[in-house]
Amino acid sequence: MQIPVNLSDIPPEEKKRIKEKIRAEAEIQRRMITMFNFAPGRNPFVTTGIIIVLLIVGSLLSSRTMVVVKGDTKKRSPEMKAMEELFALRVAVERFKRDCGKYPTQEENLKALVKNPGLVNWKGPYVNIIKPDPWRIKYVYQVKSNSVDIFSCGPDKKAGTSDDILSCTPSEDEVNNDLDNLEEEEDNEYVIPNALPPVRIGR
Repeated sequence: MQIPVNLSDIPPEEKKRIKEKIRAEAEIQRRMITMFNFAPGRNPFVTTGIIIVLLIVGSLLSSRTMVVVKGDTKKRSPEMKAMEELFALRVAVERFKRDCGKYPTQEENLKALVKNPGLVNWKGPYVNIIKPDPWRIKYVYQVKSNSVDIFSCGPDKKAGTSDDILSCTPSEDEVNNDLDNLEEEEDNEYVIPNALPPVRIGR
């Protein structure tokens, strides 16, 4: 604001008004300078702004983390879980046959994979547990002339319906991959180094 060169020509009321105006403008400029003082703790506006920004960034990071965790821990469907367990059982049954020369009988059933039914060449346990399918029904084991069927009754819990889930037949490599890590001892006999079987269900 411009100030007249000769203040004596200005009436006292006008001088007072000019002084008040100058004081008001100076106060506005002082407040503006204070508002943009970024020293922490001196300006409450700056401190509040920093806190708000940190809260927003933190919430964005936590929401992203929650999405990643949800994606990693996504549960398998009951059908997929049943298929995986049926495949493990079928591999175990084929290994039982490889070692013992036959499939478990209908009377021995799938329990023969966990506990030796009295066979000399039994090298189990072939699975660590036999448990029901995802619908709390026992897996069905059926012996045929030269093969076996293992299946789940599915969501309707009834055998012989369209939602039954049948185990698929594993390849020879999948059956024999437990022999890949055999160790040769001094007497040239091969033994499986670990006591636990490679095929497990019920985790």
